[in-house]
Amino acid sequence: MENKTKITAFKVKKIPLSKVVDNKDYEVGISVSNWDKNRYFVILKVANKVHDDLDKDGLVKVNLYYDESFANDNNYHTLVTFTMVAQIYDAEQDKIIDTKKQDYFLNERTKEFISYSPVPVNTVEGSIQGYWHKNKLVEKVEGPFSDADCKTIVSEVKIGTRYYFRATPKQKLHQSELLAMKWSYRYDDDEITSFNYALESVKGNTNIMSCIFHKQPKEIQVYAFYKSPSDTVSVKFNIFGAEQENKTNSENTSSGKNAIIFPLLVKPENDPGNKWGESRNWTAKQGSNMTTFNADRDNKKRKHAARDLYTNKLETVVAIADGKVLDIRNFYAKTHQVTVLHTLEDGRSFIARYGELDPSSILVKKNDPISQKDEIGKTGKLLKYNAKTNTYKPLMVIDGTVVYMLHFECYSGELGEDLNKNPLSNSSKPYNRRSDLIDSLALLQEGYENSFGNSGEPAEENKEDVKNSFSEKDAKIALKKIHDEYGKEMAKTIEKVYRWECKHFKSLQYKNCGAPGMEVTEGKTPPNYGWDGSLYVDHPEYKPVGLWESFENVGKSGKGGNKQVTDKKKKYIKFPSVEAGMMYLVKFIQRHDGNVGRWHSTDSSVQKNYIKDINSCIPRIVNNF
Repeated sequence: MENKTKITAFKVKKIPLSKVVDNKDYEVGISVSNWDKNRYFVILKVANKVHDDLDKDGLVKVNLYYDESFANDNNYHTLVTFTMVAQIYDAEQDKIIDTKKQDYFLNERTKEFISYSPVPVNTVEGSIQGYWHKNKLVEKVEGPFSDADCKTIVSEVKIGTRYYFRATPKQKLHQSELLAMKWSYRYDDDEITSFNYALESVKGNTNIMSCIFHKQPKEIQVYAFYKSPSDTVSVKFNIFGAEQENKTNSENTSSGKNAIIFPLLVKPENDPGNKWGESRNWTAKQGSNMTTFNADRDNKKRKHAARDLYTNKLETVVAIADGKVLDIRNFYAKTHQVTVLHTLEDGRSFIARYGELDPSSILVKKNDPISQKDEIGKTGKLLKYNAKTNTYKPLMVIDGTVVYMLHFECYSGELGEDLNKNPLSNSSKPYNRRSDLIDSLALLQEGYENSFGNSGEPAEENKEDVKNSFSEKDAKIALKKIHDEYGKEMAKTIEKVYRWECKHFKSLQYKNCGAPGMEVTEGKTPPNYGWDGSLYVDHPEYKPVGLWESFENVGKSGKGGNKQVTDKKKKYIKFPSVEAGMMYLVKFIQRHDGNVGRWHSTDSSVQKNYIKDINSCIPRIVNNF
């Protein structure tokens, strides 16, 4: 299958003189299609100097200073030329997949660089072909350290505390190659598992990884590697306070509390069925009303980055999970925001921004540890300044009622928790947010069910079904088959869709149906129920075995975010196995030319956000194949 990750364009832009630092007078870079920055790394050679420190937008500032003495007079246009060469390295396959170049000349009068050719051209650039090192090996792993500088090593670690590990390769490597290093861990004698939410940085010729452990086995072993983990290149240590004589593997033990709760103690007033639920339903599909993620803002100049929960006056806002307060500051229209790094017992970690809070109500401080259900503050009201009267008036009023709200925003944490280095708000379009922003809907759904629904227990009429329900083990078996038949990338995509749609294989719909939300089309008959049935021609063993009915939970409804139905049960296709459901999804993606976003919506802009959402899920099962 052809690799679709390609260099599509080069960029050259002069930096205004007032903003030039260290003589770096131009910003150069590239555009790359289908760029998974965790897998594909790029180097850029500009005027014979190689750069591997491109920012998240593929840009780097360089010095392209030209000698003004070249110009003999004001009418003579001196041309200064240079060449840019870019190369993409696939860390997973350890090979170069694309190399392109473009030549530029400088018009000294305009001081603009102009390309000789309209598009980049393919090249074989010997000077950077050897840039990437083959057969990279990790020589040693050190840790756990209690500090980011890796100076103080500890012999035991505590649950919920961040620790640091340092890996040193045998060769002198480049920054991108160091970040391509892989990290895994093992609890006692369990399987070796990839880290899902570790943070990595480069210091010298080492990779520094930091993580938080959430379980309490007797021992933990941490590995760093490029191809496969080895006991000879790892560190092993104890959990502080673990019962050494306890023979029970505690990997699956937990405190018994829900992983996530809802951030309000009451249901929102824009809940389906409540007073503002019809026009401002916070659970609706992206962009469908002003409270949803991806809705237009500022006359379509930007997009909404959160889900807005409307409330009555000054309702209590609580922490959805344990965590640490990262930041407190002003927010929109005379409200405040509190940003929290949440770490869950199930291994998840993410950043939540509790926005549009009443400034006088906030009860936490920066760097405070916070526990689930701790009060953070109260919902606030947006205020608009009236210059004529020199007063503020409520900005959001519906039918004469002032709306108070919680603006709940979420980030995967991929860019780390240092908000000075990577602030949540910036000028990046379309959200004016950093790039690891995700739709918070799934987290709110999970919390809503735990707080107001059935607390994770199946409804009475579904308990019999769940006795013999599908589990994560079924998913692992099916994903291995897909991995072997269709490749690792397809298997990763399938796992990410299932994790997003099926709450990491824990939803009732998954347990009963084995599929990620295949709703029956009204009036359609078996076995297709309104869906394409070509898969069943060659594989009759995959035909659906019936239907499963349930009242829809808040949030995404079936496939594609249709209008939510609350007065009757919805019908979902029930497969004989998880393999059947996953194989159906494989064929669906293939029919739509690899566009997994089509599973969620026919709207291309919604598809892009869906792809971003599912990519926030880590395919931890496939990563271990």
